Amino acid sequence: MPKFPIFLIGVVTLLLTAVATPVLADDKAPVTRSAEDCAREHQTCRADCETKHVDDEAKKAACLSVCSARYAACDANAAYQKARPWLEEKARQTKKFLEDLMKDLPGTGEGGATPAPETPPTPKTPKSI
Repeated sequence: MPKFPIFLIGVVTLLLTAVATPVLADDKAPVTRSAEDCAREHQTCRADCETKHVDDEAKKAACLSVCSARYAACDANAAYQKARPWLEEKARQTKKFLEDLMKDLPGTGEGGATPAPETPPTPKTPKSI
């Protein structure tokens, strides 16, 4: 069996199983946030860092890096949630394409392996002129 379709099946499997972890609230229900919500939370976090660590630059830098990491995670999740329906549809289309492709390959269709011919064909002898 060729390795190329196996590679494609692996890619589709990754696409189908790759799911971003949504942000969870206290009741463990997924919370969908927009990019604007993330930006607002980031600004609030930065302001908190500025007020809490006025005299200590090292602590302020550490606090700001935590704010930036949280913002990046929140923004990436918001973008994923927005693109998720499109990604799921493309993954379904790709999976169907690969299933159809695998059915069309010799020896992999619904009928199982293609049987070998019982007797080899006899070569034709050229006619004399």
